[in-house]
Amino acid sequence: MKNFCVLFCFLLIPFLPVAAQEVIIKLGKSPVPIDEYFTISVTLKNQQLKNIGKFPDLEGFEKSNRFSSTTTNIVNGQISTEQTITQNYAALKEGEIEIEPFSIEVNGKAVESKGGTVKVVPSTGQAPPGTGVPPVQGFGLLDELFGKQKPQEYIDKQEDAFLAFSTSKNEVFVGEGLSVHLAFYIASADQNLVDFHNFNRQITPIIKKLKPSSVWEESFELTGEPEAVSIDGKAYLRFKLYESVYYPINTDPLLFPSVGLEMIKYKIAKDPSFLGDNRMATSKMYYTSPKIVHVKALPPHPLREAVPVGNYRLHEGIDRDKFLAGKSFNYLFQIEGEGNLAAIATPEPTATPGLEFTAPDIRQDINRQNGRVSGRKGFRYFATPKTPGTYDFSNIFSFIFFNPDAGKYDTLRSELKIVVTGEADNDATIQSKDMGEFYQRIGNESNTLQSIHQFSEVKLYTNLVVLFLLLVSLYLFYKHRL
Repeated sequence: MKNFCVLFCFLLIPFLPVAAQEVIIKLGKSPVPIDEYFTISVTLKNQQLKNIGKFPDLEGFEKSNRFSSTTTNIVNGQISTEQTITQNYAALKEGEIEIEPFSIEVNGKAVESKGGTVKVVPSTGQAPPGTGVPPVQGFGLLDELFGKQKPQEYIDKQEDAFLAFSTSKNEVFVGEGLSVHLAFYIASADQNLVDFHNFNRQITPIIKKLKPSSVWEESFELTGEPEAVSIDGKAYLRFKLYESVYYPINTDPLLFPSVGLEMIKYKIAKDPSFLGDNRMATSKMYYTSPKIVHVKALPPHPLREAVPVGNYRLHEGIDRDKFLAGKSFNYLFQIEGEGNLAAIATPEPTATPGLEFTAPDIRQDINRQNGRVSGRKGFRYFATPKTPGTYDFSNIFSFIFFNPDAGKYDTLRSELKIVVTGEADNDATIQSKDMGEFYQRIGNESNTLQSIHQFSEVKLYTNLVVLFLLLVSLYLFYKHRL
């Protein structure tokens, strides 16, 4: 019987509801103005992004920044997720540009795209931005094409490069977002003097050393492509090594120690020649400066330990404009803005006689871009009015949060007010009343029928057992006497 049950459970597995996993590539809009970005997006449905390969280089476009967004839906207890990684491309010329078929490796598997045609049209207003800096040239060890001709003398030329760890603020509130960046900077003129060395092995322990234990983290997807920046009027290339937003969970100060990155440093040949080695590789360590960010407690408030922190606004919606007693409707209570959306709990509607709400379906969209985490979290309730009357939702739904920019608590209240007409749903009203513990336990009790003769059967079997034992005892007694 036990083996049969196990086999039956295995047979049921193919029929259980499973969220479909899918990876798709989507090209951006066309036509696209030359002063706007063309995009290529990779979307993963119901699976985690472990690794993603290089986005294609497009003729007529220059790669720009990359960002990611995440959408989470909870409907009837079923959770579905959708993560999108978007690569921006800046157009270099107008006209129709053909995008050849390409593939991107996602989680170890190649995802194909048929390509397409993009039409780049003139600017909608402002002039198209210039590229500013010539294309980045790769730098690495030169191959020995013809072998060494004679001993070479090398010069250790001083490079203008540094490793920097920066934070968006020097002081934050508990729960307030703190943007952190680790980047390597090198002057554009010196890019042939330095190269990365065993980066993947180094970056993991560096991040582990930097990240405090008392934070919630929202990490960013990095492109690996250098960015052209200007510091005090001088052109640099910036390689982002790590970018994230931290949300402190207590008042412990955030201590960021000095971390080091080993790079390949090249010495330049004193007398360069076409056939000789014009660079010699050495190693050099670059270090960040230590940093402390102080964390302030939230001002006194009865809900200080539970209130979300951020800059939020309310969006609400309803699916009809006329309401009848006994006829259900959908109500959306959605929080939008910048902050730790994951920390926002489900708003509990205030108990209102004559109006019932079910547990909501939840949708969460998170965007990580330009060092900021923003998005929206929506709660869709299924409501049923039981009796006619006027219902003011400002007394039913509210959201209390702390605004770190203003340094004070704020409350978002519903502005909705509905008028319910029709006759009272008496059956629903009776069902909504507290019928006592007896009825509350009905859902937890077994519905298996019990025989009314069960006790009599038990009594009969007991008497038979006693009679049997008595007969055995008598038999043993007379046998012993004989």
